[in-house]
Amino acid sequence: MGLKKTRNARPGVVGGCDFVLAIVKGLVEHDDGGAYFGSLMGYRAHEADGIERGLLTRGPKLIDMGGGHTATIEATRLTDAGRQAYATERLDRFPKTYGSRAYAWNWDEVPRKSNEPG
Repeated sequence: MGLKKTRNARPGVVGGCDFVLAIVKGLVEHDDGGAYFGSLMGYRAHEADGIERGLLTRGPKLIDMGGGHTATIEATRLTDAGRQAYATERLDRFPKTYGSRAYAWNWDEVPRKSNEPG
């Protein structure tokens, strides 16, 4: 007999923390979707949930390598819906300090208004 894994009605929400919206917040404020994660171990699963919800996508990103050199990498990107969710979900109310842990925020104070089921 083992634990039964159940799918949340809103993909990317674990224990009340909406990790997809944490990725959105990190991308808007720090250009880093992992900015508010304590560990990146589950990041790709939450990123996939964000893509499923229409808030995130993956695509090319040009980075400065220094010395006049650039490289193109595959990176997490915001969709228009993701940029809109930052405002409608009032994500600016949470701490903006890089490294602040999303799982420690009071997610109950953020009303659900974007395009995912709630």
